[in-house]
Amino acid sequence: MIGAGLGGLSAAIRLANAGCAVTIVEGGARPGGKLGTLERGGFRFDTGPTIFTLPHLLEDLFRESGECLADHLELVPCEPAFRFAFRDGVELRLGTDLRRNVAQIAALEPRDVAGFLAFLARSERIYDELMAYFFRRSFNGPRQMFTPRVARAGLTLDVIRSLDGRMRRYFRDPHLRHIMTFKSIYVGTPPTQVPAAYAAIPYLEFVYGVWFARGGRGLHAIAEELAALAVRRGVAIRYSAPVKEIAVGRDGARGVILADDEFIPADAVVSNADLVHTYRDLVHPRWRRRYTDARLARYEPSSSAFILYLGVDRVYPGLEHHNVFFPADYAGEMARIFGEKRPPADPTIYIGDFARTDPALAPPGSSALYVLAPVPHITPAFDWAREGDAYRDLLIARVRDLGLADLAERIVVEERWTPLDFAERHHNNLGSIFGLSGKWSQSTFFHPPNRSEEVRGLYFAGGSAQPGGGIPLVLLSGEITAELVLEDLLK
Repeated sequence: MIGAGLGGLSAAIRLANAGCAVTIVEGGARPGGKLGTLERGGFRFDTGPTIFTLPHLLEDLFRESGECLADHLELVPCEPAFRFAFRDGVELRLGTDLRRNVAQIAALEPRDVAGFLAFLARSERIYDELMAYFFRRSFNGPRQMFTPRVARAGLTLDVIRSLDGRMRRYFRDPHLRHIMTFKSIYVGTPPTQVPAAYAAIPYLEFVYGVWFARGGRGLHAIAEELAALAVRRGVAIRYSAPVKEIAVGRDGARGVILADDEFIPADAVVSNADLVHTYRDLVHPRWRRRYTDARLARYEPSSSAFILYLGVDRVYPGLEHHNVFFPADYAGEMARIFGEKRPPADPTIYIGDFARTDPALAPPGSSALYVLAPVPHITPAFDWAREGDAYRDLLIARVRDLGLADLAERIVVEERWTPLDFAERHHNNLGSIFGLSGKWSQSTFFHPPNRSEEVRGLYFAGGSAQPGGGIPLVLLSGEITAELVLEDLLK
């Protein structure tokens, strides 16, 4: 197993539960992959995903392993899930409280209450279909794609309509349409380019809630507890053990070769690393007839992020756990990111105030702020090494204008991550943070499958494999991959 990210840990635990001997080799010093942690001056920050939904998937994995998640992890709901703020003064605090949500929508546009209820009803069918059929299997080739079952599902999933087009049918108010469509940024793609099935993202946040882990470790606690569970189930985890190459012979994958040239034999190899990185950098070209460097270069990476981790010596009462501040020109922001491939001058800004939920993440009277702006993946159009300082100052100025007027003077700890960091630290293709773009031609059926089409005995788990990125889907990716490995080993 290459990588101790959530997808790799999920697959490893299930394989160990089935009686397999599993070794994970992880290049870093800790588990979690992109779900990492940063500790500075008494502050602690998550360095990756900040939105956690569907905790029952974790509960299921622990239960299947004979344990109870609640014995190891305290999960609490974030309510409201989000504070959404617009430049014209409109604000909504939305969560799982249906009455509160409806009251805020009615105050903004009474006719959209019916649209919101219709959105929930339609999205429930979409989510149920995705979870029952698409999120728990890997699609490999046209024979699995073009079947009567898939055709019927396509009607439910609304695959021929964009997310933006579908939400325009439900909501008259532009603020509500904006809230319901910006979630496509989760897969690094504008809402006009992803299928309407992505309506499942806001739906599950409204219905199943957004959660956080309390106990002074942030969401990184999920990775720590999964790694501990894996070890208890017999998995060997070797940290600071980067992989140089996947050893391949005429009969398929034979194991991995570490950076120090140690060879670890294996009957099957699961890569939890970025798929493009795995094929391009870890599999010798002689074994790649389909996934050539030229083909890999044609895959469109998702967008990336510019993130500031700020330890601040005060508390901002107006912030919720999750806060989204929208720009004056959202269409212009999307054009800048996905058209010009340059960071927007006026970006959507996400601020996570995690010590609000867990004071142990910051010293008393302080805040551990996670400030993110969506930006393009690495392109020649913008040089982060040269222009990163200026963009940091721009983002601080924008946050100050949002009501955190004294922010610059109250920062006592600061770290910065750009797309260059995601490329260097996690081998993410061109610094993308969601794997492949979620556009039609790369989603679900057309996403590279979890069982390699190129090398027998090679499998993929994680955000760049099916079913996609985000904590819940990555956990399901590990489930899918474990089933494929067991199916092939038992033949």
